[in-house]
Amino acid sequence: MRRAASIVAVAGFFLLAIVGYCSDVPPLYCGLRAMAGGAVLYVLTRFAGRLLVNIMVDEIVRQRSSGTEPNPPLRQSSGPRRG
Repeated sequence: MRRAASIVAVAGFFLLAIVGYCSDVPPLYCGLRAMAGGAVLYVLTRFAGRLLVNIMVDEIVRQRSSGTEPNPPLRQSSGPRRG
């Protein structure tokens, strides 16, 4: 999850920097806003990823403890159907 969060944060940083540059914000404030936005995106992505993994693990544990499988295997046919 750390790699995905880093990619999202870097992409968000550059996107925020470009938006700030295009809207005639002074470079110092443009950079500070982009850094803050990148940091916030990193934290939110890490949190969302951790939450998603926890939800998936809880669901797998719940299904295994109740004895049900998420997708039962398909029955194999003995051959092609004849009309």
